[in-house]
Amino acid sequence: MGKSIFESMYLPLPSPVQQMKERGNLEDAEAYLQHLLETGECLPEERRRFRAELEILRRLPAEYPYTRAEALELVRRYVPNFSEADFDSLLMRGKIFWRYLDGEARFFGRFFDSLCKTDSFFAEAAAKQGHCIPGSDRRLLEESAEKMREQGELSVRITVRAELELEEAFFREGALVRAYLPLPRVTEEQSELAVEEMSGGGQLGAESAAQRVVFWEERLGENHPFLLSYRFLHTECYRDVYGLAERMQAKGRKAEQSENETTKYGAEKQAESGYDSALFPPSAYLRSLAAALTAGVTEPLVKAKCFYDFITKQVRYSFMPSYFCLDRMAERCAMDRVGDCGIQALLFLSLCEAVGIPARWESGLKTEPKFIGAHDWVRFYTPSFGWRAADLSYGGSAWKRGDELLHRFYFGNVDPWRMAANARILGETGFPEPEFRADPYDNQVGEMALDGRGLRYEEFRRRKEVLRAEEVPQVIRP
Repeated sequence: MGKSIFESMYLPLPSPVQQMKERGNLEDAEAYLQHLLETGECLPEERRRFRAELEILRRLPAEYPYTRAEALELVRRYVPNFSEADFDSLLMRGKIFWRYLDGEARFFGRFFDSLCKTDSFFAEAAAKQGHCIPGSDRRLLEESAEKMREQGELSVRITVRAELELEEAFFREGALVRAYLPLPRVTEEQSELAVEEMSGGGQLGAESAAQRVVFWEERLGENHPFLLSYRFLHTECYRDVYGLAERMQAKGRKAEQSENETTKYGAEKQAESGYDSALFPPSAYLRSLAAALTAGVTEPLVKAKCFYDFITKQVRYSFMPSYFCLDRMAERCAMDRVGDCGIQALLFLSLCEAVGIPARWESGLKTEPKFIGAHDWVRFYTPSFGWRAADLSYGGSAWKRGDELLHRFYFGNVDPWRMAANARILGETGFPEPEFRADPYDNQVGEMALDGRGLRYEEFRRRKEVLRAEEVPQVIRP
């Protein structure tokens, strides 16, 4: 995947390039970087940074396809009386992302879907014409959280089918194609993995791979899908983490830890952080923010709760441009108070890193009976509970709709209706990878490469579905 390329992203761009990029003169910025690479005396780290930026510049236009007139026309299909002033109001409130391209304001391709996802007015207007944004079943989440509180745990068995296939326009007979479909990792929560169907030649990644996939390499005689169907068991155990943190915060004391907990979660566990501070070092701003949010707090669990409360109560959810085209994601999330599930998770990890709380990335799919979609969350370590999960975007959605019980639940717990394939940002799959992928940070919906070149999402098709998802009856032990 060319991980070293992204280790250089902390470097600033040359000032002329940065100015050209901000004005939207992408071709000029690209030419300037090409000149530096061809004739300049660049340090190796600078060369990696410039090559990564060249790919970003080439991808940016697809992220912002709409002119102002086109963006207004899109909204008016569903809200006929939507005015210029209404549009400007959304812009002023940061509800619509935009940037300059060739001196003209261009607007984020998923801005209307994001409005529908987060604003009931637009959701209802679009739904009347059959435009609905799929999402989690709120009742299912509420019932699952209640069962976990009552029973102590909840297990679900899930069967997923996924496919990757080249877009026909990119098929070339005899070309070397590589395909990577995510596969559940074997973890404390996930077990009993069974592959039910798989295209020929597929190789299963290691159970503990940082980003686990099934990998294919084939010279295509004809264009065909790469198919994978698997089932697995996911179990999540409930602990009232938010409640204990709340009581500790009120009393200003440290947690009482049982001997069993001390034995189970020893110092060796504490060191197993999956956050790569070398790739995403907390900036001075994030360290200052972490210190401000935890002023007077010494207990790690309460510090983690402070970060959770800040993100879930103050950061607004929105679909985001491709992570490939973003920089300083955690810092921008904190400053702009907006981000999707992954960027909110990255902010939580960064704040934890700033105060020394081990935390790690986890991502894959939400796999509910009636919904499947890419999703990111975290697991963090404290002496009080060991490793526990947190879902920032689900907790934030619960808070914003006034569901305090579910908001509390998602600090320290997650529902089991999910598949975890990734345990590290920029993690290795264990198979040959192109320098640039569609998503260089994660693998949730699959990746493809053609003759060694990583394909962008518009160059290959992705299909996924939940074939079966059901609760496993709880075994009552004597």
